[in-house]
Amino acid sequence: MHDGLSLLYTEEATESAVGKEALYRLSLDKSIPYFCSDVRESAAFTEAICNLPRTADGVRYRQAILRDLLERSELLSELHAHLEKLSRYSAEYERERQEIYRMRRTGGQGQSFAGAASLVSVSALTLKRVLLLLGAMDDLLGTCSFASEGLRDLQADIRRIARGEDANALLVLCSRFEQYTTVGQLDFRLALNASGRICACDLIPHNAIRAAFAAPKKKKLFSRKQTEAEPAGVILDGQSVELQEEMYIAAVVSLAGQFGEIARFLFDRYKHLTREVLFYKAAVKYCYRLRNSGVATCFPTVAADGAFSCENAYDLLLLLTASPAAVVPYSVEVDAARGTILFGDNSSGKTTFLRTVGVLQMLAQAGLPVPAARLTFSPCSRLLTYYAEAEKAEQGAGRFEQEVREFRAMFDALVPGTLVLLNEPFQSTAYDEGAKGLADILAYFSACGVRWILVSHMHQLQKHVRADAAFLHTTKGYGIEREGCCSDLVGRCLLQL
Repeated sequence: MHDGLSLLYTEEATESAVGKEALYRLSLDKSIPYFCSDVRESAAFTEAICNLPRTADGVRYRQAILRDLLERSELLSELHAHLEKLSRYSAEYERERQEIYRMRRTGGQGQSFAGAASLVSVSALTLKRVLLLLGAMDDLLGTCSFASEGLRDLQADIRRIARGEDANALLVLCSRFEQYTTVGQLDFRLALNASGRICACDLIPHNAIRAAFAAPKKKKLFSRKQTEAEPAGVILDGQSVELQEEMYIAAVVSLAGQFGEIARFLFDRYKHLTREVLFYKAAVKYCYRLRNSGVATCFPTVAADGAFSCENAYDLLLLLTASPAAVVPYSVEVDAARGTILFGDNSSGKTTFLRTVGVLQMLAQAGLPVPAARLTFSPCSRLLTYYAEAEKAEQGAGRFEQEVREFRAMFDALVPGTLVLLNEPFQSTAYDEGAKGLADILAYFSACGVRWILVSHMHQLQKHVRADAAFLHTTKGYGIEREGCCSDLVGRCLLQL
C-alpha cells in the first residue's frame, strides 16, 4: 500500500476488505477499548483491521513481525519514538520552508537575499537531523536478529542509507551549510548559452578555483611556446552587485532544493511506518490481554481452500467483558465448499455464533493470535455483513424496501472470495415468501464464488435452498449440532446462566 517499505502489507490493496459497518455489527469496536485505551493506537488498529492482507503470504508476513515484536517489546517503543521524531522533523521543515518562501515573496531584494541563506540553512540542518536519526535507528535495529522478513528488510534498508558513503558525504556537506550566512566570499561555477548569457550556476568549493589574476607577462624573444591557459576564476567588481546577488540566490536556492529533495524522499520512505508501528503497539497490548485472560490462544493456520474450523474458540467481547470461566468456547467446522445455515429460535445464540466467526476471521486475517486452542481459516477478499437489527428504515421507505436496498448494495460490492455473514434477513415478510427469495439470493452468492454463513429462524429455507448447503441447529443450552446428527455436538458459546 506504500511505495516504500511496509510492516503491514506485501501486496497493494486499493479498497478496504472490511467496512466500518462490519466492525460495528460484529461489536469489534466495543472490544478494542478493553485492551487499548490510546486513541491513536486504537485508530491505527481499526484501520489495519479494515485493510486486511488478501493472501496467505500477507497474513504470515504480519504474524512473523508480531512474533518478533512480542519477544522485544522494548524495541517497539524505541522504534516508535524514533519514527515520531521523523514525523516531527518533516512537519517542522515544511512549516519553516513555507514561512521562508512567504518572506521572500513579500520582501524586497535584500529579504530574498537573506531568505535564500535561511532556506539552505534550514534544508541542510533538516537533512543532517534525518541522517543522524536514521543512524540511531540503525544502532537500535542492528543489535537484533529478526526472524521476520519485514523487520529484516527494514533493518537492511536503514543500514544501507544511514551507513553508506553517500550518507557520510552528505553529513559533511550539510555541516558546511547548516549555519550558512551571507558573509564571506562566494565561489560560483557558471554555464553560458550560445548567446553568452548565464544559463546555470552553482556554488563550488573555493579550493577548486584556479585563478591567475596577475597581469600577463610580456613575451620574451626565445620563450617557450605557451600552453593553453587553464580556466581562471573571476572576481566580480563592486559594479556587479546585482549580478552577484542574482547568482547567489539562484545557486543557494538550487542547493537548498537538493537538500530538501533528499530529505523529503526519506520522509516519504518511512513516514507511514509511524502509523503501522502504532498498530503493532495496540496488537501487543491485545496479545497481553489475551494472555492475562488465562484462555488458550494461537496464531491461526492459513488455508487456501475456503475452510474455517476452530477448537475451543471464544467470543472476544464476552471474553473481555465477563469472567472467562463463565464463557463456553466453540468447536466448529464450516465446510469450505458450500454455504452454511444455522437455524434456531430467538435468543438461542445465533447472533453470538455469527459474531464469533466474523471476529475470528478479521483477527486471524490481520495476522493476530486469536482466543482459541486451534483455528484454521482462509483469507477473504472482502467481508460483508447484513444485520437485520442494525437496519433502520429510511424516511418514506418500509423495512422490506430497505432490506432490498441493502442487498442491492451488497451485490454491487461482491468480488470472488468474499465472505458474507447474514443475520436474520427478511424478517418483515411472510416466512414462505421470504424463504424463497432468500434462497435465490444464496444461490446467487454461490454462483459468484462467494462463501456465506446465514443464521435464521426460518426453517422453510430447507425446502428451497440447494442441497449442497450445510445445515446447523442450535440446541438447548446454546449448543450447535449438525442436521441429522443430534449427538454430534460441534459447538457452544454464551454465558452459562
